[in-house]
Amino acid sequence: MNRLLLVVVVLVALRPGLATSDSPKGTLPPGPARAWEEFKSAEGRFTATFPGHPQVSSKKSAAGNVTTTVGFTSDKINCAVSYTDYRKADPKMTPEVMLKALVDGFGKDVQSKKDIKLNGHEGVELVLAQGDRKDAITYRAFYVSGRLFQVLASAVPGDKEKADLLKFLDSFQLHEAKKDEEIKKGDKK
Repeated sequence: MNRLLLVVVVLVALRPGLATSDSPKGTLPPGPARAWEEFKSAEGRFTATFPGHPQVSSKKSAAGNVTTTVGFTSDKINCAVSYTDYRKADPKMTPEVMLKALVDGFGKDVQSKKDIKLNGHEGVELVLAQGDRKDAITYRAFYVSGRLFQVLASAVPGDKEKADLLKFLDSFQLHEAKKDEEIKKGDKK
């Protein structure tokens, strides 16, 4: 159940329109083209390129699981990489079981599903409906050694925004623990 709650919290945060508050934190006003920024995390063991400067936050659940989210929000596109370390990960929890539970948790909001792989790790890509909104959330998940990675993006309808959404999603790369030192110099966390 904690997994589904995490997914729902992240999805709500990514809804376009919620990011258009007057608060400058996490938003960019419309204007000139944004500069893409690569975010590298040795601790998170991933790299992703965001369409602007991402914000980082972490939260510890009552069960002791820590979720770190790196996200960027604007009036056109919302992107996030979230990873959760399960303190007492069940050794019987395989990627297949975790990913199936995630898919089942979304229920009828799943518009499409496809199995994917990244660096040999099994994953799933979902397109999720957002009620009566015209945009949808593209969601990718990977479960690796007790850590759940979630990569989410949504954008207002439009060719440029769709291209930006795909650029962000395709930029996500997992790094093996042994490669942490190689990317530590660029760690911006």
